[in-house]
Amino acid sequence: IMHEYLKSHYHIEAIFGFHIMPFIKKHHIVSSSDTLMYASEEINIEIQGKMMHVGMRELGIDSIKIASELIQRYESIDVHDAFIHIGEICGGNARNVVCDHIVMKGTLRAKDEQCLKELKKRILFIHRMMNKQYKVLIHMSFQSKYPAVINHQSLYQKLQSFLPIYTLDKPYMLSEDFSYYQSRRSLPPHAQAMIRKLRQKSS
Repeated sequence: IMHEYLKSHYHIEAIFGFHIMPFIKKHHIVSSSDTLMYASEEINIEIQGKMMHVGMRELGIDSIKIASELIQRYESIDVHDAFIHIGEICGGNARNVVCDHIVMKGTLRAKDEQCLKELKKRILFIHRMMNKQYKVLIHMSFQSKYPAVINHQSLYQKLQSFLPIYTLDKPYMLSEDFSYYQSRRSLPPHAQAMIRKLRQKSS
């Protein structure tokens, strides 16, 4: 629909989006002449160790310990304007057993595609090192992905000409499916701004 029908039937020359954000100050419209929102990608990380009774734990490979070390190593990754966050961990089946399998779910956030690629590169390097060090299998898979929201500069200037725009000092680390408009080069240029929904007065 976006790719063909809208352009051919309505002769669209630009796309503007307005996103409601509850934490913005009243009567403010916030935007950016460049990156407004980070790119994001959802990840699943599986750690396959070796199950063993805790009484013989030295013969097992503890996936819980490896997961905790992984998270610490993730925190030490130094990529400008990019980071990894683990928000869910699942694993283990008994208190007296060395856990052999862990699943961690998280998200990658980056200011642009290049930062995202560098972040993935550093993460995969950590996985290879730990695979070799602990004789464990660490596998990372990717799910849904959102590109960064990067405003078209001339459209941003048009917004500024008729709206009281407050310019962001730095991008939001949120992500937004509005970014898919920019992934289609055949579509017109776009710009997005953030507004705060005002409470309706009770009648």
